[in-house]
Amino acid sequence: MSKHTLHPISYISTLFTFLKSWILPIVILLFLNFSEILHAFRKIMNGEFSIGMFNEIIVPFILAIIMTVFYLFTVIEIYRTRFYIEDRVFIHEEGIFSRATKEIDIDRIQSINIKQNIVERIAKAATLEITTPGQSIEVSSIKLAFAEALETQLMEMKQSTSKVDKEHRNIVIGETSQHNEDKILDETNEISTEVRLDGPTSDDHYVDHAQPSRTQKVDYSYKLSMKDLLLMGMTSGAIGTFLTLVFSALALFDDLINFGPIFEWIEVIEKSFGSHWIGIVVLGLIFTLIAFIFGTILNVIKYYDYTMEVRGDYVYISFGLFNKVTRNIPKSRVQGIYESQNLFRKFIGYTEFNVVITSEDMLNADDDSEGTKVMILPFIKKDEGLNIMKSLFTHYEFNPVRRCIPWRAFNRFIFWETIIFVVAIGVCYYFDLTWGYYVAGILYIIGILSNVYDMRMSGYALGDNELSITDTGLFSISTNYIRYDKIMELDFSDNYFMRRRKLKNVNVKIAAGLLSHDADLYNAEADDALAIRNHFYRYHEEKGGVMREEIRS
Repeated sequence: MSKHTLHPISYISTLFTFLKSWILPIVILLFLNFSEILHAFRKIMNGEFSIGMFNEIIVPFILAIIMTVFYLFTVIEIYRTRFYIEDRVFIHEEGIFSRATKEIDIDRIQSINIKQNIVERIAKAATLEITTPGQSIEVSSIKLAFAEALETQLMEMKQSTSKVDKEHRNIVIGETSQHNEDKILDETNEISTEVRLDGPTSDDHYVDHAQPSRTQKVDYSYKLSMKDLLLMGMTSGAIGTFLTLVFSALALFDDLINFGPIFEWIEVIEKSFGSHWIGIVVLGLIFTLIAFIFGTILNVIKYYDYTMEVRGDYVYISFGLFNKVTRNIPKSRVQGIYESQNLFRKFIGYTEFNVVITSEDMLNADDDSEGTKVMILPFIKKDEGLNIMKSLFTHYEFNPVRRCIPWRAFNRFIFWETIIFVVAIGVCYYFDLTWGYYVAGILYIIGILSNVYDMRMSGYALGDNELSITDTGLFSISTNYIRYDKIMELDFSDNYFMRRRKLKNVNVKIAAGLLSHDADLYNAEADDALAIRNHFYRYHEEKGGVMREEIRS
């Protein structure tokens, strides 16, 4: 047994992550106390320091002390962290005053992911994430070569068909010394799982294992071209992220920014077009164009070099220019397939394919995923993407949906928009906000158009082994492809008004980590809901299986 420590770069990498986690209180504090802090800083720079200045910066000073104490505790925790393999169990120990030990049976490992933030990429380090359906262990900031070797070793051990008695096994990663660790990992072509058998065994030779995961033959690969990457950024919501950053900065540093040139531009445009409002609109369009360009750049940086490879029963994904994310997904753990489009991408014929997995611990806020959906094909022509997904997941049918929402359900789609519109008009009347009428009217029209789009796009399809459901959002469309044997719960709901119009809501739940992933069909024909229910029952009767959950109607 060899206990391994974290790489020294973990102290810097953790500081980087630590500052990111504290960014909100720091921004709020600067926003509320920026003038006082700037005034005190200028006095210090001019040599006018005095004890009384602490009254102006006491709150930031206290926050700095708290952050320093928390970071020191983090440093001690990193220093005391150990990880090792023993008796086919991966063990991770951490803690300062009390030791917290996590253990993962190697046979239950679902996925092993490698991630790198910008600090780790510079230092050639990485974070290794080991997940099972119930929990995950994250080993932060170890050498990249060591992380890749450990990933290969664990996958070999998981795939091994050796029948050696587990009670007499002691599995080791390598030698204790850093020198020997580096020596082993530099020879990547000779990486193998070292198994030392202590105790009464038939022999004391290395056990043969499956081909290492990182050297296994690639069955299929897909790489996002720069052209598609740019087009993906242009049709994504990255512009919203950029606008949020800009407006936050403007609110924070408004005392330092000279807005004079901006008003001068408005005056120039006003003289050219003879209207003050036209000047503001033109300047707004210019700013939106700049935000669009920078939003696209942010998207390119995030998904740079997006590569998807299929090796045996695993799908390997990697992307990122500064923060490198590497993930492998076992196809056997996929619970459903999720296709997503916005209005722009649908117009040009592009789409995005995701898979729904069983472990929510695989994902976090730093990568591309939402909840338990993992992006497989981020931007691809719909027909080409369907062909690729059919070849990857041969047991799925990918049946095209049939639009089924009747026009008599239209009033139910616009009900809440109408209520909000009436309230907004009342507020505008009470406060005499003439411009509010125009804003409320425009938003109401957009809401109506969006709901008409929802009605025309929503639908379902019944296959031999699969249910397809298309749901919509604000000018977006998503289609779920779900096998009947993966459905945990199938719900049907209505109310008095829906029954009068012979409408029903359909909700399908599939496993997704500790929670579930939902696919919904709102205000569908009651006969269509009955057809979905009967088809589901018939499937289980023919298969002779037991339904996972009670079907509620």
